[in-house]
Amino acid sequence: MSEEGLDHPLGLFPRATLGLKDFGQYFSHEFIARFYATIHSNPETKQFIDRLSAEEFDDLKHRQADHLIQLSDPACGVDALRNAAMHVGRIHSMIGLDVSTLSQAYKLQVDLIGQGVNRYFPLKGDRDLVRLFLYERILEDLVGQMASMQKISQEQVEVLHDIEETLRTTKPLADILRTVFDLVMTVSGMRAVALTRPDDDGVLRVEKYSGDLIRHYLEAMQTGLAHSSSVRDAYVRDPYERAWHSGESVLIDSYETGMLAPWRVALARDHHVRSAAILPIMDAKDHVQALFQLYHTMPGYFSASERQSFLSRLQGILSTVLSPTLTDQPVILHQQRQDWRALLEHDGLIMYFQPIADLKTMKIHKVEALARLRDSGGRLILPGDFLPAFGQRELQILFTQGLYQALKARRRWEAQGLAVGISINFPTEGIGYPVYWREIQKALAATQTAPSNLTVELLETEDNAARSVEQWMGDLARLGVRLAQDDLGSGYSSLLRLGRVAFDEVKVDQGLVRGSRHDPRKALEFIHHLTGLGHDFGIAVTIEGVEHLGLIEAAAILGADYGQGYGIARPMPADELAAWARQFQLNVEVMQPRTALGAFAASMLWQMQLRALTPLPDLLRYFVKAPCPVSHYIHSQGLEETDLAHTLQALYVAALQGAGDPQYRQVRRHMEQLLADRAQVEASATM
Repeated sequence: MSEEGLDHPLGLFPRATLGLKDFGQYFSHEFIARFYATIHSNPETKQFIDRLSAEEFDDLKHRQADHLIQLSDPACGVDALRNAAMHVGRIHSMIGLDVSTLSQAYKLQVDLIGQGVNRYFPLKGDRDLVRLFLYERILEDLVGQMASMQKISQEQVEVLHDIEETLRTTKPLADILRTVFDLVMTVSGMRAVALTRPDDDGVLRVEKYSGDLIRHYLEAMQTGLAHSSSVRDAYVRDPYERAWHSGESVLIDSYETGMLAPWRVALARDHHVRSAAILPIMDAKDHVQALFQLYHTMPGYFSASERQSFLSRLQGILSTVLSPTLTDQPVILHQQRQDWRALLEHDGLIMYFQPIADLKTMKIHKVEALARLRDSGGRLILPGDFLPAFGQRELQILFTQGLYQALKARRRWEAQGLAVGISINFPTEGIGYPVYWREIQKALAATQTAPSNLTVELLETEDNAARSVEQWMGDLARLGVRLAQDDLGSGYSSLLRLGRVAFDEVKVDQGLVRGSRHDPRKALEFIHHLTGLGHDFGIAVTIEGVEHLGLIEAAAILGADYGQGYGIARPMPADELAAWARQFQLNVEVMQPRTALGAFAASMLWQMQLRALTPLPDLLRYFVKAPCPVSHYIHSQGLEETDLAHTLQALYVAALQGAGDPQYRQVRRHMEQLLADRAQVEASATM
């Protein structure tokens, strides 16, 4: 359509121009009357009309009338006409009006033009000119509306595509939520988005949101003007509870006519929200983990047929991406997330340091730097609380600030006569990113720290086993810093990677050690075998979670190089470490255990030696007659007249028949149970 055709020179025919004003009134009035008389033949459009309040319906018709009058007004230029058509098409798309209904409206407009022109323009020349002018205008309007409707439809497809593409490389939950929320909020007419999860009391809490509607809802909660939904109530009061209990999406077509709580209606009206969708986020077992809520300016927006595929696909994407992470993370309120980020960015980070002891020299080997956030009241917030609230940007700030604090503290200790290395956790999400490598290099140079005095601890993930990441680790090692594989044994890929990456140390996952109270043999076997595996690769081994002397003794007896845990020291501020180190003593003799768990570990090694000597009777008899570490434990604790001492003597007798003898195996199991019982009592006494 040429611009010349749209801007028809009606100025040459003043009679036609004057008549169009009256025609515009007729055109708009007749169209609205006839259109809504027949619109109910389309069930979906009828549903939209039925959702409107009387006030909203009147406003809709008024806006349509203004648009039709504008169409017939020669003073309305090309750009204004096209912009108006795009705007109307956008609205029609959002209310679910389909192309067939739009075509029906166009046909009605053509009929009205034919009838009205004859009435308002008596001269044939005027009629022909006006008819051509109006036909071109309504056709341009139709084309503009259809283009706008297509754009709105394509917009949703692109939003879903962008979410999927972005989430392929986005890892921290905070960044995932930020990405999803930013993209969903680009949908035309979207006013707010929220993610809610129940707290320990079953009350749905807002973890993340966009839009003033949710902010004002939270403010209303604080003043008592609004109330939370609870998923523990047997009686389902509102749509949010219904979505949680049913596991099915719930659509609110109209806050004005939906029989909702008055405060919800008022809040939605204040923020021009008319409809909502509540999508349950499901885990692999179809259990609801969270609710994802969307709020729109149009009544019935989410009920339109073309929106169903959008909502279904969005729900599927979010369930796949979010549910594995949400399962393991506590509920963190939106305001709490903001507060913790503010603390990080405004000098709220403070590093604590936990000593790591050398189990051979019984001296301090190094310290691990552990992040804390300190609020205005002096309260310390632990990483397990605040880390889930951080995205990639916050994690980079945390690591960089923490590294500088730790290296500066090391220099102060060195000046006080305490020369120890620093170990620091590396954010999993940063593995492979060169910016971290550069920050480490800059921090070492700025603090004049030899790279060998810094150990970077790397957690295992499925993603960081890739060759490209291993190359990045190699580059880090070539910088001169030491690399430690953290939480060895927490997954299979960490074991595979030991042979491919030049790790200097491994740290055995403390989750494997915690079971020592209930199943000492299993826990000690983990320590023994993983220590042996590390040593086979020429790598030093640290046992984490040594909470008492028994675990320290056991780790040392089983060959571990280093120990870390409350049994050695709790994390402490930097200015307390030097004084603590001066008075530190750790008295452990691997051949003379003073704890039941240490004796248990020693007996495991004794039994292994016994199996090796079973085919050699002469050496076997000599070995059995020699004192063993368990006997030293019995004597050191004054247990000579106990069942444990008698069982040990019975074990010596049975052992002469070899490790495969049934009597020996029975006596051995009994002695292990006695040691396990005593180990549990000793551990409880030190807690």
